[in-house]
Amino acid sequence: MDARPPALAGEEMKDFELAQNSVEQLTAVLPGAGTVGTARALASFYAWLLAGTPRLDGAPMIGATVLERYVTPQARGTDRTMRVPIVIGRGFGLGWFWPHPFGWWRTGRSFGHAGNFSTVAWADPTIDCAIAYVTNGNRSPMKLVSRCAPLGSGLRAACAS
Repeated sequence: MDARPPALAGEEMKDFELAQNSVEQLTAVLPGAGTVGTARALASFYAWLLAGTPRLDGAPMIGATVLERYVTPQARGTDRTMRVPIVIGRGFGLGWFWPHPFGWWRTGRSFGHAGNFSTVAWADPTIDCAIAYVTNGNRSPMKLVSRCAPLGSGLRAACAS
């Protein structure tokens, strides 16, 4: 009997890495899942948001009130696909008091996204820091939290000091 959870068992996981790195996947336009880039570029995006989204002339591209709407909690509950608790804004996943990929505790002002259970990026306005990193693959939300919360806490502490 296969000991893996049903979502991870079977033929759909056999070629997971091959499919995720295929030309079709890497060039597809997938809202919310179609970004391919470096951790540095992703952290730069979040730093740009923290800086007030300045254009080359210094004027803001996105007003502070618009960004605030995107990072204000809009829904709380259990994600029915991954079966984990979530807090989401209009455009970003949000931190909370409990363990989270953004850190162990008190990440409530943080906003960002974890992708494919291995790429994590966020901004934390309380310490004015943008963070992104890529790990090797994870296969479950709980592994994401257990692997990434210590990294997130360490990186947030380094930014705060």
